[in-house]
Amino acid sequence: MVTIDAMGCQTDIAERIIQQKGDYVLALKGNQGQRHETIVDYFDTAQAAGFTQAGMQHKETLDCGHGRIKPVRII
Repeated sequence: MVTIDAMGCQTDIAERIIQQKGDYVLALKGNQGQRHETIVDYFDTAQAAGFTQAGMQHKETLDCGHGRIKPVRII
């Protein structure tokens, strides 16, 4: 599993991960206009349906450490 922040989100990077049979999580920032809205709508719809039709799993955890508490949502 490869996670990359917005700076590293380029199609050639994703293609190389796929070619090597890897999985990835890429960040999508709000300044991506229609693309961002489409993704948000997709996940809102999937969550409302309990993720039953989306072909994915949903898990939420709470990560605590280094003086920080941050919820983590894994979809």
